[in-house]
Amino acid sequence: KYLINFGQLRLSKPTFTEANAETFPLYPNKARLRNLTYSAPLYCDITMKKIRVLNEETAEEELEEEKTSKVFIGRIPIMLRSMYCLLADMDDEALAAVGECTVDQGGYFVINGSEKVLIAQERMSTNQVHVFKKTMPTKYSHVAEIRSIAEGGKPVPT
Repeated sequence: KYLINFGQLRLSKPTFTEANAETFPLYPNKARLRNLTYSAPLYCDITMKKIRVLNEETAEEELEEEKTSKVFIGRIPIMLRSMYCLLADMDDEALAAVGECTVDQGGYFVINGSEKVLIAQERMSTNQVHVFKKTMPTKYSHVAEIRSIAEGGKPVPT
């Protein structure tokens, strides 16, 4: 039997590795110009336990444990001006030096050189009863609504 435990996660600052294996800090403007994703490497500590039953009658077991630190998991896109962004603590002069707009508020991602924004969408859930309190003096104090769709079907646009 194998047990795998994923421990501490670590997210580094955004970096870029050139063809000659040199690693440099990756700034959003450079990612835009070179059609790169502004992302940072994600690392994780992993502990693997191998439990081998030596004798089933006595339930005697042998345990092998292997700990690996900072295993590369992948790269995570970084939102501009977030705490993991290289621009987070820069003043206007430093921002201008790396080619960034000083009035840009951030809050978006650079994916393959293009700026991408996440837009929140609010939608009522289907096949659930929603009860609302009526504000005007009417015959009923509450009203119930339900939007029904067949399982796997598409909802009717409202």
